[in-house]
Amino acid sequence: MLQLVWFKRDIRLFDHQAIHHAVATGEKVLFMYIAEPSIWQAGDLAKRHFTFMQQSLEDIQQSLRKIGGELYVAIGEMESILDDIYKMYGAFRMHSHYEHGIQPTFDRDLRVKRWMHEHTCLWTEYADFPVVRGKNAPRRRDFLKEWIKETILAIPRQVFSLSTVPNGLTNDLTILESLQVPGEERAIDIRGGEKEGIAYAKRFFEEKYMRYNINMNKPYVAPSSSSIISPYLTWGNISLKSLMRAVQKHMKHLKQTANPSEYDFLFEQLKSFQARLEWRSSFVQTVENFPMMHIRSLDSRFEGIRHQNPELLNAYIKGETGLPFLDACMRSLQQTGWINFKQRAMLATFGCNVLLLDWRVVGKVLAHAFTDYDPGIHWKQMQLQSGIDPKHHIPMHNVIKQGKENDPKGEFIKLYIPELRHLDNTNIHEPWSLEINPYITPIIDLKQSMDDHKKLLYGIKKNGHASE
Repeated sequence: MLQLVWFKRDIRLFDHQAIHHAVATGEKVLFMYIAEPSIWQAGDLAKRHFTFMQQSLEDIQQSLRKIGGELYVAIGEMESILDDIYKMYGAFRMHSHYEHGIQPTFDRDLRVKRWMHEHTCLWTEYADFPVVRGKNAPRRRDFLKEWIKETILAIPRQVFSLSTVPNGLTNDLTILESLQVPGEERAIDIRGGEKEGIAYAKRFFEEKYMRYNINMNKPYVAPSSSSIISPYLTWGNISLKSLMRAVQKHMKHLKQTANPSEYDFLFEQLKSFQARLEWRSSFVQTVENFPMMHIRSLDSRFEGIRHQNPELLNAYIKGETGLPFLDACMRSLQQTGWINFKQRAMLATFGCNVLLLDWRVVGKVLAHAFTDYDPGIHWKQMQLQSGIDPKHHIPMHNVIKQGKENDPKGEFIKLYIPELRHLDNTNIHEPWSLEINPYITPIIDLKQSMDDHKKLLYGIKKNGHASE
């Protein structure tokens, strides 16, 4: 029987359960990636993500060919591609990872399940994250403990590939470029692919982790000590399990080799990184339980109080609000596709709570900008940062205060706002205080907006019970 490996957000060979089980049958394997318009044109994904995905596919194509395999791609909806495969080969078995996404992928999976059942084909899904599914699933914490113990799977030495495939499939990856995906074509600083992801991980464990906690909130130096590995986890270029095991390995190695005077400090850096890897799964669990997270507020009392303001939104997107630190953060994100977490939270809360723009609109802007956009993490964070999660407070970050704390010398500001490079740290965060402002006039009165909107939002939160 033909074995199918369906790549989605798991574009790698190492520690890949679907590949392992398909190859273990000894049968011929069809490796495929389908660019589905219903997913890529749903609105949350952008050209930046598509480029990263294409680079990842190019990388895995090279790796597959070294072991006798071939990657095939197509543009179309999954059921149509499965029809073509079924007509040529009859019943088959398909292997893939569990994808934890928002409504479009949730609905697609239901359609594919129905197709497989109607055609008497078997579809086996494997857990790529310690996320539980179904009413009778074990507690996530218990599942995590068992999941992390599972064997790390090596890349197969040899695979048996097909010599002929249906007309809809091709090994020419350039055909994917014809799919229209939202967003601008931009160069991205972070290149996709399993080899690139492994290289980033090695650099982190060799030296970058040593100041992980110290620099994580400072955007000017954060890239020098952050792993920057989140895009590779998001698109499955690296398995979360193998990375978590690598952290454990380095902790043990550190205990054996570190200078006693440095051990506690260095161990805490790795411990902090380990905690953030575990947090990823807890956020992904949320969207597994609530796939409408990107549309529906957890607290409906806040519906209708935010507005549409194209002028404010455009200034926010371009990093032209007149608030230097905020603008530098947005320009950096738009150019590179990455920024540290604290400034991500600041950008989100400013758009949602200071400008009072719709959290869904702000969420889409940021989703398009983040190369590492993961629906489960992103939309839960948008609900948290906009204050519409009934169990949490309403964040209201003062962007001037954050700039002075996390970029005191204005080094990050000067990197992205050249017209302010001549200013010293006394004036660079509030250039409007000068007799002649060398920068854009702020689009809002920051203090007034924060005071007004804090009063409005907390007034709603304190008035009656949350409606989920």
